[in-house]
Amino acid sequence: MSANNLIAQQIEDLGARTFSTAEMACFLLSILHPRIIRSVHSEPIWADLRGGVQRLSNMSEVSRKARQSIDRISGIKRLISKEVALDSQATSLKTTGVESHSINANILAKHKLQMPAPVDQSRLKHLPKLQDMLDLDKIVVITGYGEVGPYGHAETRWEMEAFGELSVEGCIELAWIMGLIRHFNGVHPATDKHYVGWVDAKSNDPVSDIQIKLRYKKYIFEHTGGRLIEPELANGYSPINNYVMREIQLEHDMAPFETSLDAAQAYK
Repeated sequence: MSANNLIAQQIEDLGARTFSTAEMACFLLSILHPRIIRSVHSEPIWADLRGGVQRLSNMSEVSRKARQSIDRISGIKRLISKEVALDSQATSLKTTGVESHSINANILAKHKLQMPAPVDQSRLKHLPKLQDMLDLDKIVVITGYGEVGPYGHAETRWEMEAFGELSVEGCIELAWIMGLIRHFNGVHPATDKHYVGWVDAKSNDPVSDIQIKLRYKKYIFEHTGGRLIEPELANGYSPINNYVMREIQLEHDMAPFETSLDAAQAYK
């Protein structure tokens, strides 16, 4: 039972009572008192040492959540401890004059995926009441939605509407969508070293996150937003070559005019 000592406080917060090894040993020895032994000969004695744990519903779920909470908090404290140790080491190197080793690290973009929060299980308890009310084979289910427009998706479009400028993350997403870059994970043929990051789609050269905006910004702005249709990107289609037919109504006779034979045949 020593494995449950970590979650003893969480169990007591729910109204139950837990006992240490010494306390439980004391209770068990007290049952062996001579007076109690003499009483047992006349009637059975019921000793409840559960501390009210039996009243807790779904004890396994309570235990699992308590352990997950402890693991999460300990993980955060462990990372903070490492960060403090690294800060202390860097500070001591500067103050003691010890030569430090520089690390070439590229600045990475900070992508944020705005995912909706999952629905709590308690909000779905009423759904069983709807069972067999509808034919599920004829129900349309929308599992997701998205936005595709001249500026990519909703986040990149909002950047242009709100700020008139794309962020580094926005340029990376549009450059990837437009096929200018692709993600690479493996041994790069140019350096024979393992590389993880973006590479140019044509030259296969590594491109850092910061360089993507400087390198592809002009091309991205020329090929996004409200603009004329580009024939090279639309299988040769050009709106300039479209013929528009318009119906007109003549309220009086047309004056005589001269035209070619082909045009005169078209007016018949």
